[in-house]
Amino acid sequence: MEENMYIAGKKLTIFSWALFSSQTDIPVVKAISLADGDDINVLLSQDEMLNAVGEYANAGIHDLRSRMFDEHGQPLWNLLTLL
Repeated sequence: MEENMYIAGKKLTIFSWALFSSQTDIPVVKAISLADGDDINVLLSQDEMLNAVGEYANAGIHDLRSRMFDEHGQPLWNLLTLL
C-alpha cells in the first residue's frame, strides 16, 4: 500500500508500507497515528496510518519551505539558521 501526497500540484508517492522496518519504523508510524486521532482502530488500517504520517510529512515540507523562502534573508542562510 502506498500513500500519495500532493506537493505543489504534483502527485508524488512518498511512502510505501514495505519500505518501513518492523523493528524501528512501524512503531513510530503507529505512535504518530495514535497521537493524530482519538480512535485506536486506526491501527487496523495501513492506509489510515500512512495517511496520518503523510499529512505530518507534508506539513513539515510546507513549514520548511516557508521558513526558507518566506522569511527575510537568503534561503540557504535561513536553512542553516533553522538547522
